Amino acid sequence: MMSLKCAGLAATSAAAVKLVRRPRCCFCSSAAPVFDSLHVQKPATDYRQYKTALLPNNLRVMVVSDSKCDRAAAALSVKVGSIFDPKDIPGLAHFCEHMLFLGTKKYPGEDEYNEYLSKNGGMSNAYTAETVTNYFFSVKPDSLDD
Repeated sequence: MMSLKCAGLAATSAAAVKLVRRPRCCFCSSAAPVFDSLHVQKPATDYRQYKTALLPNNLRVMVVSDSKCDRAAAALSVKVGSIFDPKDIPGLAHFCEHMLFLGTKKYPGEDEYNEYLSKNGGMSNAYTAETVTNYFFSVKPDSLDD
């Protein structure tokens, strides 16, 4: 799906507009994405709008606008899972997954990020599979900027 920390972005209609208008990326302070004309194939019944961009760090992102959705959301999938754990450190990918939720510069407290999301109608979670680790969150669109 989409991303976090500039690996990709997903948002509902209101949030997507905010992301497009920003001069800087809301996650890493790099230049905001410039959307390109890459065609996204989708079924005729899919009413959502898709935009793609290539970030300065060469990561391709996709923003999906869904006018029927009442949440903004983002997900980041990393092509590293449990199958890539070193033999002498089993569980490393899963351990790293949990480290993401221990605090950041903006949310330094161990559970501060999840408390913010919860107070704003959202949630976050992650999973580690054999070949991929995925992080995701959702929040009310009006709270995405905070």
